[in-house]
Amino acid sequence: MGNMLKQLSDIWSKMAVGQKALGIALVVLVAIGVGTAAFMGAQPSWRLLKSDLDAETASKALARLDEAGVRWQVADGGRSILVDTRDYDRAQATAVKDQIFPAEGGAGYKALDGMSFGMTEEQQKLRIRVATEEEIARTLKQFDVIESAKVHLVTAERSYTRRDSSPAKASVVLRMKPGRVMDPGAADAMARIVSNAASGLLAANVIITDTQGNLLSRGGEEASSAGAFAQTRARERWLQDKAQSALDAALGSNHAVVRVDAMLDLDRVETRKEEVKPESKVVTKERISSSTSGSGKKSGSGSSGSPSAAATVAGASGTGGQGASTEDLESEYAYDRTVTRTVNESGGIRRLTIGVLLDATAEPKIDADMVRQIVKGAVGFDETRRDFIEVTLVPFAARPEVSSTPEVTTIPLTDWSRILEIVKWSVTAIIAIAILFYAMRTMKSVRASLASSVTEPSARDERRAPDPREEITRELDRDAQAVGRLLRNWLYEASRN
Repeated sequence: MGNMLKQLSDIWSKMAVGQKALGIALVVLVAIGVGTAAFMGAQPSWRLLKSDLDAETASKALARLDEAGVRWQVADGGRSILVDTRDYDRAQATAVKDQIFPAEGGAGYKALDGMSFGMTEEQQKLRIRVATEEEIARTLKQFDVIESAKVHLVTAERSYTRRDSSPAKASVVLRMKPGRVMDPGAADAMARIVSNAASGLLAANVIITDTQGNLLSRGGEEASSAGAFAQTRARERWLQDKAQSALDAALGSNHAVVRVDAMLDLDRVETRKEEVKPESKVVTKERISSSTSGSGKKSGSGSSGSPSAAATVAGASGTGGQGASTEDLESEYAYDRTVTRTVNESGGIRRLTIGVLLDATAEPKIDADMVRQIVKGAVGFDETRRDFIEVTLVPFAARPEVSSTPEVTTIPLTDWSRILEIVKWSVTAIIAIAILFYAMRTMKSVRASLASSVTEPSARDERRAPDPREEITRELDRDAQAVGRLLRNWLYEASRN
């Protein structure tokens, strides 16, 4: 270990200032990369476990997850539970084992499989009613605008007195999907679905509301008024769309605005007319009665009472106190009859009031008379109903420019979790590859610099002149006698000179 540190110290002392700065930067970069990877790896990635929970169910579920050691967090105002991806399997196992989440929409009619003969009649009726409520709620969730539904049924109560009796009733609470609004026609359809699913329940006794407190369908007389209002608004929108589409085709878009106010005849009128034809009479029955009278006394008999004014008198009157006889003829006739039954359904138009706004700044100028004729033909204008139309030219306000930025699609929470997971590991891999590449490049430059620092002194030693003492020492070690002879020769030559 000491030799290694010494070697590293020698290498560090031989490195130039730029090489030292590069090495320090490399170490810092590696430390940052390792720390970032460790931090991102330690952060939990969340995955959706369950959504659309009420507060009570969510609190119970979180308590069970805490007992199981599952890391969690809530979203969507506490209605959704997210768990760490590493604990997802354990969270699912806990949810199934402890049954912390109720079945989707309830068990429905499947709950009736567990009914036993030991139940009382009231218990059986309660189970059947609850199962019916759950099945109706499942059916209502098939509508596109409905996220969840809750149904409450009240069975009819029969009594000997009418005062103590009450009809079957139902209350429905709906949770709409975000940004969705229910049409009144759909609410009426739901009311009829509920009424047909429960025995003895009328649609007028079904009240539908949403979680925001908006009343969507009313019962009794209020339901009739709400239906009439919806019918009127639907007719106005229909006529308005017809006129608007005709003007857009003739003038172009954003040059005309049409509004229609309709007064409908919402009463259903039935007329019955009977016509008799006198010339077609036919005798169906005749009856003759006779009577006899004499000397101031009336005598006679008839099969019926007093004679009719149309009686025909037959016989002669005698003199000298003789009596007189009378015969009456009664006839019954049948005539041809024509019966006409006319029914005027509700919803007929009683009067229309139409307002049209035209853009006065449009080029070319818009002909108001032409617009008036187009609208009249589109809505079925009738002067006998005293329909009224008003066309006004006004400069339209400048419309804001529509941004060309594409609409951003909201990614569900589960997709964000997966994307963040992919991004995290991708960034980690890129940092690791960059660090490795940079380290290899740096080590290569360090090796080159060390090799150059080692080879340069060697080259300088090779170019240095040889030392005679070193040569003499090497020669003495190799052959001492030869060195002695060499020295004697040098001395002999020096003495001769």
